[in-house]
Amino acid sequence: MRWDFRNKALITQRTETRSPMYRNPLFQRGSFTSLIAGNLSLFFLIFTVVALGVLYGLLYSPLFTVTTIDINGGTPESNNKIRQIVLNQVNSRHLIVLRQNNLFSFSTNELRNKLSEQYSFQKLTIRKKLLHTLEVSYTEKKPVGVLQIDGRYFFIEENGQLSEERLSESTDPALINIVQEDTSRAMRVGDSLVTPGTMRFVIDTSQKLPQQTGIQISQWVLPTGIPFEIHLKTKDGWQIYFSMENDLASQYSNFVKIWNERFKASPPREYIDVRILDRVYYK
Repeated sequence: MRWDFRNKALITQRTETRSPMYRNPLFQRGSFTSLIAGNLSLFFLIFTVVALGVLYGLLYSPLFTVTTIDINGGTPESNNKIRQIVLNQVNSRHLIVLRQNNLFSFSTNELRNKLSEQYSFQKLTIRKKLLHTLEVSYTEKKPVGVLQIDGRYFFIEENGQLSEERLSESTDPALINIVQEDTSRAMRVGDSLVTPGTMRFVIDTSQKLPQQTGIQISQWVLPTGIPFEIHLKTKDGWQIYFSMENDLASQYSNFVKIWNERFKASPPREYIDVRILDRVYYK
């Protein structure tokens, strides 16, 4: 035994065999933290190389090349047009350097914007399915009519907006035919042909007029050079003139009244004009 002057106690042999209570600053045992800190640059380099390798594999590997495009929800004509839009984007580049034929680099937002420029959807879903499939599912807003302008055809929605350009005139008898004679007005999908109120009047009149008067409708006409007017052309060739600036329901009531009183037995040759609420002109 010996005396420990610092701790003021006897040091036994057992105490002497214990590990020293101090550390030599010149000879410290290494730790995992100090190992990382000392080789931080090396670990960062390894992480960067691995991350770039994974990113390259995801974006450029043939394992994720788009080979299948599934289109669901519309007519064969619409499906084929949408498929071609998707295919054109697949063959293009995103952000200049990224080829979009890869499932991970393909931009669904870009496709959504392109489709919305040409169609009016009630619902549109774009999915990527491993390993090679793009799936587009959609529901178009149901059209109520067809616009014809300068050899072009558009579907018309209930609110008066154009929803889709067609390749030819529709043969669906349930759709209302509207002809715009003024070809100087450029029309495209999303444009408003008439106000929602006017379109509602066109829909209601197309249903009520044959039932209440026996008159068969050929088409509706937006005439050239006469703003805020809409004409109804009958299958017998004569027309009814309405003004979108005045109350359309009142004009319709005036027409039915004068029709029953004067023209039911002998229709006019050219037109009946009910644009002015308290007067009726005819020829």
